[in-house]
Amino acid sequence: MMNASNTRNRYPTVDIDDYIRQHHGSHFLYIYRNVKKFYYRFDAVQLDIEFLKICRSKDIIPSFLWFKTANNDLSSSPVYKACQRKLLNVEIDAKRKKLNDLKIMYKFSLNHLRELSSADFFEHLFQIMMSECSYLINKKRRTLNKKLLSLCSINNSTRYYNAKVVTNLSSRVLSDEELICLANGLDYCLPPKSINSMNVATSKEIYE
Repeated sequence: MMNASNTRNRYPTVDIDDYIRQHHGSHFLYIYRNVKKFYYRFDAVQLDIEFLKICRSKDIIPSFLWFKTANNDLSSSPVYKACQRKLLNVEIDAKRKKLNDLKIMYKFSLNHLRELSSADFFEHLFQIMMSECSYLINKKRRTLNKKLLSLCSINNSTRYYNAKVVTNLSSRVLSDEELICLANGLDYCLPPKSINSMNVATSKEIYE
């Protein structure tokens, strides 16, 4: 088996799709793209399952399982939370089934690609595929980690939210997120994403 440096010298590392189409034809390119697609989706679904299992273990409800109810009493009831937990388990089971299906499709496409190419070219394509997909997978992992941190703070806020604290005197219907913010008190505010140091300095000079 040739090492990665030898295959990089022999085959291109950029515009690989054009190279495949020119030297191996459209069918080979179709198989290669399928392998890459299933490889990424398999890893992506694994991350989804890991994310959902962490949510379940920490009793965190993902945002896609939040649904509207007629009133706050229903949304804060044990029945509502139990329904969310059941739906979370259903989603995990569905993801596991999808993972098994992707595993079968990935192995089939990978074996087909191996049959169509030489050993060194197959290794070269596999290295390119892993490099491209690892970037996307790491990006997805960071996104899921951010979601998890956000869900932790929201769920903690919701857990201690008392609907009786806020009295809405307007005709506008407030969202759950708005009610949670108001329940923290009138002196509560969210930190800005960025601070304009010039504006801060100007304001400081005005009030001095």
